[in-house]
Amino acid sequence: PFRHHGRSGLEISSLFPQQQLVKKNVKSADSAGAILDEAHKGYDLLVLGASEPDDDADSIFSPVIDNLVQLAPCSTLIVDAKNTSKDWNPKNILI
Repeated sequence: PFRHHGRSGLEISSLFPQQQLVKKNVKSADSAGAILDEAHKGYDLLVLGASEPDDDADSIFSPVIDNLVQLAPCSTLIVDAKNTSKDWNPKNILI
């Protein structure tokens, strides 16, 4: 099942209607830590919504997203879903 933290996960999960969506909201001062704790529960893939890079030249996306990619116990996928339509149905994916 898909589990998400925040609005981006819900938007991304709508692209995969054949999967069960389990909504889970976590309130934490350490959002990256809370996501990593959840990722350690046996997930195969962590899908993260892309964010605008900070002014920090050392970050590719943002310090939080970069940290999650580096520390996740599973594969990660960064998705920029802000420019996709609601009826977007990908047929060709380059891996």
